[in-house]
Amino acid sequence: DLALGKDFSCALFDNKQVKCWGNNYSGQLGQSTTEILGDGCLGNDDDERDCTSIQDEMGDNLPFIDLGENIEVIKIRAGDTHVCILTSDGKVKCWGSNSDGQLGYGEDVGELGDEENEMGDALPYLDFDGAVVEALSAGYRHTCALLSDKSVWCWGENTGGQLGQGHTNHVYTPQVVPLGGEDVVSLASGNEHNCALLNNGQVKCWGEGSFGRLGYGNTEDLGDGPDEMGDALPVLNFGQSVVTLVSGGRNNCVMLLDNSLKCWGDNYWGQLGQESVENFGDDEDEILNMPAIDLGTGRYAVTVDISYDHGCAILDNGTVKCWGFGDNGQLGFGDLENLCGIENDMFHHRCGNAEGEMGDNLPALDFGFVWAQMN
Repeated sequence: DLALGKDFSCALFDNKQVKCWGNNYSGQLGQSTTEILGDGCLGNDDDERDCTSIQDEMGDNLPFIDLGENIEVIKIRAGDTHVCILTSDGKVKCWGSNSDGQLGYGEDVGELGDEENEMGDALPYLDFDGAVVEALSAGYRHTCALLSDKSVWCWGENTGGQLGQGHTNHVYTPQVVPLGGEDVVSLASGNEHNCALLNNGQVKCWGEGSFGRLGYGNTEDLGDGPDEMGDALPVLNFGQSVVTLVSGGRNNCVMLLDNSLKCWGDNYWGQLGQESVENFGDDEDEILNMPAIDLGTGRYAVTVDISYDHGCAILDNGTVKCWGFGDNGQLGFGDLENLCGIENDMFHHRCGNAEGEMGDNLPALDFGFVWAQMN
């Protein structure tokens, strides 16, 4: 498993242990220090780092995180500057920044993982009244868990009602989110919002509503006031069942039963793949009537993910396509002077924001191999 934070990364290995590298100002690397790992430089302060004598910090020199005796990790999730792991016995530990309660250990607990004696067996499990956790999702500064009884619990930042508690106060320990009668199959968290895939193939979203990220035809927040959650929280209408749900930044994507792919929310960079910069989800019935993303003749996505400014999908033929903002190389095309096969315009290096940029005109990335096909 992989988990990517704001400017750090974590990997779960086949020995059920975790390594993290990158920035570390909140202890999110879990090494009882704030030392950056992966750049080869010495020193904690970015302004005084000694990079004259590069040291090897990766490979076998990058230590596994001490999470306690006999702990086997099966899932890892990262927010902006915090990390949570799910163990093989259905328990959760978190570390890193706790500025808004995103670790779930209470209001009086600060950052964890930046000092000695905070990790290992000293790092406690979160309290879910003894219930077993099946899945985790992490947003910007909040975290959610899906339990074995199919209840959803969230904690952390709550400025947009993303914790579904009927108010906007931060929550420092896990609390149940009322979602109504249907069982939840999977969770996805973005920037100040969450979405849940239900066992009937429908989706509910709550939290910050700007850019249409909730998909209900407006930009209103949901979950921040009374009587907005539970059965009062509507399901999104895609006209068919949802198979896969992902969230990232101010966006969400679903893969539908007919293999079509739709994304909604913020579209400033063309990250929704609609050959426009119009937001989707903020007008009535927009996600129902919006066209599926065109990935090429006869092609469909088998895996998808979306971030603040771009999306990527593995296609049925094992190739990968990406769209959205490409200034930092995140689309993987290499040639920024001729992105998407057309000359750049006033929108800089975007792909998917103008007519003729998707479908067969959107190039597949060159890895020198194809990804394993999935049915």
